[in-house]
Amino acid sequence: MSRFAMIRNMYQPKTSRDLLIDLGVGQYNATMLIETLMMAPATTEAAAAPTMLLVGHIQEALNDMGAELVVNGYIDEPTAQCLSQITGRGFLQLSWFEVVKDVVAARRAGI
Repeated sequence: MSRFAMIRNMYQPKTSRDLLIDLGVGQYNATMLIETLMMAPATTEAAAAPTMLLVGHIQEALNDMGAELVVNGYIDEPTAQCLSQITGRGFLQLSWFEVVKDVVAARRAGI
């Protein structure tokens, strides 16, 4: 089993809300973002407010792990590279839930 597979298996949030809270999203915004977690990044509108809010929190989490990203709410090239390192190259086809879960798991593991 790979290191990332072990990390993914170690973190199992009980609900989508718990996952968003662990990412650093507040209670109010978590309510708005739960629906977005069920979609894939490739199918969400990049300029939609929930998508930009979620990506901004992901960028902040990646910065907590040592990345030097501009928190702009968009999946730009540097953000895509960081997400590919954590979730794999096919992250655009995963659900946002899986992407966020991998990011939170990596941050908790100290990667």
